[in-house]
Amino acid sequence: MASNEYLYSWCENILGKLPKVDTQDFSPSSEPAAVQFRVDQLPALLRQLNAQGIRVEDQVVENDFGSFAWLYDPEGHRIELWEPAPYQNTLINLPEAE
Repeated sequence: MASNEYLYSWCENILGKLPKVDTQDFSPSSEPAAVQFRVDQLPALLRQLNAQGIRVEDQVVENDFGSFAWLYDPEGHRIELWEPAPYQNTLINLPEAE
């Protein structure tokens, strides 16, 4: 089993600079964390990851919130990639009140 530092380094090398996050509980999941990265140009990123030999799921889910895809780190943990849908003036995209 790889150390958390190794996995963090692996993700940072693949996806770029990452924020440091300290998590404790993601019940009822047995995983110690759930990871989702917001990305731009998801199709191009998926091609790049595949070319690097990164395990990527074939399925891409598209809905009103955007496009979602999944890859796996060297330990087999599933990581979600999300490219938000283009901005639309809807209730979910309204700016927060000041």
